[in-house]
Amino acid sequence: MAVKTVYFYDVKIRENEKESLYLKHKNIIEKYGKKHGKSKSEYISINLYDKNEEDDEKRIVLDVLEHNKTFFFGRLGRPSKAGTIGKRDYESGSLEDVLTAEEEIKRGIQLVNYFYFVYSSNILCITNTKGGAKHFSFNDIVNIFEGEGVVSSFPIPNEYGLNAFYKNDYSKIKSIEFESADIDSSFLKHILNLDDKTLLQMQENKNKVGIYLKADRDKFILDNKDVVRNAIDSLKEGVKAKKLNKAKIKGSTKNEKKQEYDLMSLYYKYTIDVKLYRYENGRKHSHDLEELKTEYLSALKTAYNEKKEIFSKMKK
Repeated sequence: MAVKTVYFYDVKIRENEKESLYLKHKNIIEKYGKKHGKSKSEYISINLYDKNEEDDEKRIVLDVLEHNKTFFFGRLGRPSKAGTIGKRDYESGSLEDVLTAEEEIKRGIQLVNYFYFVYSSNILCITNTKGGAKHFSFNDIVNIFEGEGVVSSFPIPNEYGLNAFYKNDYSKIKSIEFESADIDSSFLKHILNLDDKTLLQMQENKNKVGIYLKADRDKFILDNKDVVRNAIDSLKEGVKAKKLNKAKIKGSTKNEKKQEYDLMSLYYKYTIDVKLYRYENGRKHSHDLEELKTEYLSALKTAYNEKKEIFSKMKK
């Protein structure tokens, strides 16, 4: 399993547009799409950049993996920065270029983010591969052909996700992590059994103390809804008063896997588990692109469905 971070965005189409976003996407796919693969593994790609674009990092490519009136599932690829990827032989230790300069004229290594967009809510779920294409590239599926500003996307504020956890009667906290420069010295003395000389020297220098509390396997630190809310209130107050410079909780609600909630994050994020490998006869094999497509679609659908209540409340 590989853990991937997903961010959520509220997508908006400019007022007075005659076509729905679904129709705009459908028309663009039919007009500009190029087919690849065969039968079941067939997909369509569209270049989201001007043919004269010289900046390699702006050469974003869209892969349309599944598109219908309900949802849009695809990949957004962005070239990796030159000199950041190499092919190493672990037996000899030698490192080689993945592609030669001649090959790079036609080919390239792309960092890929998968996305899942639901037309009924206009919510975009997109993975967050470092260095990969961002949500702006989803806007460009339309904007690159119809003009800047036709489609815009806005990150879902973190407060929506945290409030959904806070107000849920089944919320349980598995772990709490926080960091502060405002920890009483007597606490350190008690926990670390420090002598006065050491403690005094530590106080003379700026320092932060990090604390991590975690329940044992299959248990929770807090599982009473009122106590859970009191704990979150206390952490929020610490953040507001700038006594804490880190505040995270990990927990779950009914029928939901454990998720981390960062009280200091501006935007809401969610983690998904994706199988990148399969095992046959005890040997490890990498998933091909068709298998990865299935894994990502399932994981992104689950992420959306588990959080669609948040989105529905947000739209009211």
